[in-house]
Amino acid sequence: MRKTATEWKAYYSDPKFEQQYTYEGHDLGATCTEDGTSILLWSPVAETVNVRFFQDGETGKPYRTEVMEKEKQGKLLSYNRIGIVCSSGGGSAYMIKIQIESLFPQAEVKTFSFLQQDELKTFQPDLIFTIMPLSQEIKAPIIYIKELLDDKDLVKIKQILQCEEYDPYTLIQDNPMYYSFFSKDFFKFIEADSYENIIRMMGQELEEKGYGKKGYTDLIFERESYVSTIYTNGVCIPHPLETDALKNMISVAILKKPFVQNGKEIKIVFMICLKKDQVEIYKVITKKLYRLMQKSNYVEMLTKVDSFEEMMSLMKEIGGGNNE
Repeated sequence: MRKTATEWKAYYSDPKFEQQYTYEGHDLGATCTEDGTSILLWSPVAETVNVRFFQDGETGKPYRTEVMEKEKQGKLLSYNRIGIVCSSGGGSAYMIKIQIESLFPQAEVKTFSFLQQDELKTFQPDLIFTIMPLSQEIKAPIIYIKELLDDKDLVKIKQILQCEEYDPYTLIQDNPMYYSFFSKDFFKFIEADSYENIIRMMGQELEEKGYGKKGYTDLIFERESYVSTIYTNGVCIPHPLETDALKNMISVAILKKPFVQNGKEIKIVFMICLKKDQVEIYKVITKKLYRLMQKSNYVEMLTKVDSFEEMMSLMKEIGGGNNE
C-alpha cells in the first residue's frame, strides 16, 4: 500500500530515520577519472534509481538510462550453512572464515581440514569453499579458493554467486570471470558494408540461439538511436539500454575488411548480451573492453587473429582481461 504525502512526511521526520539513514560522507555525486565516470548516490529507501544521461542538459530524450539497484543480497542470504575446507583447518582457515562471515553474516560458517570431510558431509552445507578438490561427493555448490583471500576475491565471490552458472575455478585462475562469456559458437569473421547490418546479424543470432529475448535486436537499435556504440580504434560494443537477456554471452565479429561509417572505422564488434541483475558483471565487462579499446596496437593484433583460441589467448596476454 502506497504512503500518502502526510505519511511520507512523518516517516522522514522520525528520529529513527535520521539515525539509520543520514549520510555523513562528502563523496556523493559524479567522479571522473581515466578509468571512467562513477556515480555515488545515497538513497536508502528506494529499491532502484534510474539515472538518465542527456547530451545537453535535461532536454529531449536521454541517450542512456542506467538502473542502479540496491546490492542484490537475496542469493547471498539464501546460504545458511557454509563449509570451508583448508589443508589443516588452522590459522589460514580462521582468517578465511572471518572473511566469508563478512559476506554471509546470517550463515553458520564452519572450517574443516582436508581430513575432516566426513564431518563436512554431516554438516550438510549448502555452499562449500575449498582450496583443493574433495575426495568425497557432497551435494553442494563448490567454489575453489586460494589460501589467502583479498578484497578483490571477495568482490568476485559476490559476482559469481549472482550467476546461475559459473566456473567454480574462477578465483584460482588468472583468467577473469568474464572469459566464460565468450564462446567459439559466437565468434566469426564477417564481411559487411554497414554497422546496422552487423548489429542485425549478430542480434538475430543471439535471439535464435536462445540468448537474447525476442526483440533483443530492436533494443540494441533503440540504444543506437541515442548515441552510436562505434567507439575508439575501430572497437564497437553494441548493447541494449538495460540488461534483460535469457543467457549471458559476448558475441564477437571481426571484420575481414574494416570500413568507415560516420567518420569512424569499424574493425571488431563485441555485442554484450547479459541477463537481468548482472550489474557487477556488466561493470567488469565494460571496464575491460573500454580499456582494451584505448590500446590501438592491441586492437590491431586482435583483428589479425586466425581463430577463437588465438583471440582468447591474445586477450589474456595483452591485458584486455586482466583482473585489475
